Amino acid sequence: MLRFIKNPRKARLVRLGIVFVLVLLVTGATYAFTASNTISGNNLAGSGSGAISGYTVTANSIHYTIDTANAGGPGISAVTFTVNNPANDVKVQLVGGGTWYDCGAATGGGAPYTVTCNTTTGGETTALAAVNLSVVAVS
Repeated sequence: MLRFIKNPRKARLVRLGIVFVLVLLVTGATYAFTASNTISGNNLAGSGSGAISGYTVTANSIHYTIDTANAGGPGISAVTFTVNNPANDVKVQLVGGGTWYDCGAATGGGAPYTVTCNTTTGGETTALAAVNLSVVAVS
């Protein structure tokens, strides 16, 4: 390849130039492909506090089941609440950086949809330690 260039140094520079151009072409094509990806406005997922796009937890529907037999003091054995849209999988967290509890799917024939979470799997959270309720819902 490149035998028409007699100087080996120049031939090496030409080869490096060709490789560089190919890398630029592949990079540009990759950017063009990823820039064209879009996400629809459906109820795909939401996480955070306050209003979450796609899901609203009804504040006055949040109910905690207290377990007085918990070894570490009164604990929370379940959380029940409603959301405004159907969800295939819901998880809750009662302590920032703590255990995420799997709730399964939101149930019901229409809005509001009920979510019930068993919070004893992986260690029950004591009532005093539960300082926030984080909810993640995915349809």
